[in-house]
Amino acid sequence: MFAKRLWLAYASVAILGCGAGTAALGYWQTQYKTASADYVSLSSGQTQMLVDKVETAFSAIYQNIRTLSLLPSVRTIDRQGTTLTEEAKTTIQQIYNNLATDVAVSEVYILPVDFDPEKIDPATGRHERPILAFDQLIAPNQSRESDSSTQQQLTADQDFVGEPDEAGFPQVEIDEYRLLKEQLEWLSANYPTIDKIDGMKVPMIGGREVVTCDNSEYDATKNDADRRGLIQLVPFYGIDGKIK
Repeated sequence: MFAKRLWLAYASVAILGCGAGTAALGYWQTQYKTASADYVSLSSGQTQMLVDKVETAFSAIYQNIRTLSLLPSVRTIDRQGTTLTEEAKTTIQQIYNNLATDVAVSEVYILPVDFDPEKIDPATGRHERPILAFDQLIAPNQSRESDSSTQQQLTADQDFVGEPDEAGFPQVEIDEYRLLKEQLEWLSANYPTIDKIDGMKVPMIGGREVVTCDNSEYDATKNDADRRGLIQLVPFYGIDGKIK
């Protein structure tokens, strides 16, 4: 009789233990599901905020460089940019200022459609460069100092190395230029004339991440990742409607 009661006691303890274990398991499963749902919700919210931020940045880039591509002064520009009036330069500079104020944009280039950084430009004696480059915020009452004297001191064989910045590190542009050439060739093949474009839907092409000439962080870190970036390109067309 005593043995029977003892076994019943053990059985009760076992049943109570199983019950308690099951209740605890259920509790922790509920807590896990709640925590998991909270984490997913928080992560989704953070991801959406990042997505919105990236979309806003690319939208700002697109709208500003599309505006530049439609300016009459840009559509009639010559290879060396000598046709631009001071008023036209100020207009382009202010559009760049607006863009660079809102988005981390290093430079805005204006390029000829047949741009080839491997070729020598007979007008300069150096490898081909963009028609114009805007790379700094300038107030309306300021004039940008020409860097032509510095460029004249450099020789063509130094173009691929890059001009040194104030810290003495080269500002490497050749990777950008080679990608730009690829992008220009694609635009020429797919949008050779302005009638290929539907209204304001000017195409924009991107590309792989490349080393850029922006050393603003690289000078301190010496890490190539800190001078890599993306290039977005839109076409502009001459008055004759051909890609220019």
